[in-house]
Amino acid sequence: MQNSFIDGHIRHEFRSILNILIHFSFSITQLVSVFAILGLQIALTVTQTCAYQFGIGFWSFPFLIISPLSIWLVIWRRSLASCLIAMIIHFCSTLFATAIIILSFLVIIGQIGFTCSTSSLNSYYVVLNSSLIGISGFFKLFNYGEIILLYMLIRNHDKISTTHINEFFRRDYPFTSDPVCVNTWRSWSEVNSETRSNSDVLFV
Repeated sequence: MQNSFIDGHIRHEFRSILNILIHFSFSITQLVSVFAILGLQIALTVTQTCAYQFGIGFWSFPFLIISPLSIWLVIWRRSLASCLIAMIIHFCSTLFATAIIILSFLVIIGQIGFTCSTSSLNSYYVVLNSSLIGISGFFKLFNYGEIILLYMLIRNHDKISTTHINEFFRRDYPFTSDPVCVNTWRSWSEVNSETRSNSDVLFV
């Protein structure tokens, strides 16, 4: 009951084109960042630039690319389960992005290093690594932003609009009433006037 109620709230929230565009924009931004990270890693590996000749960071690419795709799963399914899965994937991807940032930073300050080639592009070594750090950090910020959005989407199910509540009960519980809320001591005139004003009441 509780999960279906939250699912209904999530579907109601995704009726807003603005909410869909926000999540989709975050997904596209993350996707561009992931491919930018991959492109820089390929360039640094092909040119045998220091510390990237063994392809450091390639192992994280599959996990990084799953993160923006998980947002499309949320937009498609619009359920509590899809939101939770996306949050877990984003959390793991954020850890991998953080690892890339830390490795790149350690390489720049000289704490980690390998045998350098004589490539002419080694002169751009610091610039390329700095770009990689910036892109990874940018991707990481959008990961955190999406996690916050998904958490708010799940957490704020108590603040559901009256319209959504009416739609929910009209769809699933058209003839169900709470006995606690029924006043058994109402006068016949009140019941009679309510019956006349309510065309949905069905007498069997």
